[in-house]
Amino acid sequence: MASSSSSRSPQQVKQWRPRQYVLTGMVIVLAASTVVIVTSIVLRPTNIFFSVANFSITNTTTSTTYDPRIRNVPESKRVAFNLTAYNPSRRAQVLYRRVVVSMQLENGGRPSVRKTSVPARLTRDDEASLRQAARSHKSIAVEAFLDNQLYGFFNNSNASATVNVIAQVKFKVGLAASRRYNIRVKCARIDLSAITIATIANCSDVY
Repeated sequence: MASSSSSRSPQQVKQWRPRQYVLTGMVIVLAASTVVIVTSIVLRPTNIFFSVANFSITNTTTSTTYDPRIRNVPESKRVAFNLTAYNPSRRAQVLYRRVVVSMQLENGGRPSVRKTSVPARLTRDDEASLRQAARSHKSIAVEAFLDNQLYGFFNNSNASATVNVIAQVKFKVGLAASRRYNIRVKCARIDLSAITIATIANCSDVY
């Protein structure tokens, strides 16, 4: 009986080996699919909440700024503020690959005059400044320059300013990172003539 059993075992091994390969392959595919699904859920884009605050307006001259837009203007106004982002995700940190900020000026007293968009810039755009931890607030200093004539035109009770933000971001958990996503937000209007350090404007998504 022992010799008969030993003679059948090689055949049984040959019969089961293909099945084992199939089962092993199915297990590997299932495990890989599970990893992809879990990673996709963890790295799915979350809502980033933006706001602008801590406004200040100061005089500047061409000797105190290198902004090429105002190099031929003897005096201008520097509008500075903080752009703050809140990342509510418990796991994913946010990597800001590009952030473009602009101020849109509008004079309600002269509806025939088109809105004027003034570019702004981040005072720091290094990698550390553009990395945000999970479940945290991140503030970046921003500045824009308005020549005195332009500022005088919009410095009245009928004028308003709107901050627009375009950002390219990645979400990262450990070593895994998502693809790039584009975020566009528009902040609430603010009265340019009444801007103070206490002025706060929340932003909403633009679709």
